[in-house]
Amino acid sequence: LEFCAFSCFFFNATATTEIYTLSLHDALPIFPEADVALASARYMQQSIYPGAITRGTIRSVLASDNRLLIVDLTGAELIAVIESRHPLMAGIKKVLDGYQLDSGAVVDPRAVYKVIIPHMLYPGGNYYVFYLYDPDPVDTGVSWRAPVLDWLELLHTDKTRPLNDYLP
Repeated sequence: LEFCAFSCFFFNATATTEIYTLSLHDALPIFPEADVALASARYMQQSIYPGAITRGTIRSVLASDNRLLIVDLTGAELIAVIESRHPLMAGIKKVLDGYQLDSGAVVDPRAVYKVIIPHMLYPGGNYYVFYLYDPDPVDTGVSWRAPVLDWLELLHTDKTRPLNDYLP
């Protein structure tokens, strides 16, 4: 059974992490309070290979059941996480003199930012220490697969418009 009413095709091998990062970026408007989304490539269980992408494909790639949490981090904490763990990032990028949000604002070490993460990272998964920074995260109740599935559905890819056309 192919994903929804369409097929997503790869004609070239591509990075599964790019798909997840792009889908997280597109999910940020769903959580208007969030500034940034982070995830760990460690939890990507396999690559996505050329051919149709199904819901089962996404379930295989993101095999663990994770919900998205929103944690509050200072800019200094956010930068420390990025520089020590090298996560997948959406809504933020490295620039010459630090880090910049998609809004164009430079990350202020003293400001507080709302960051979306898979809940598995919160208690120390893959050596992340979010629990030290925010003792009371917000559980969105949203599966971490949802942004990927929603993003793929919005693209309406097919054999003439393969998913590779949407990747950097």
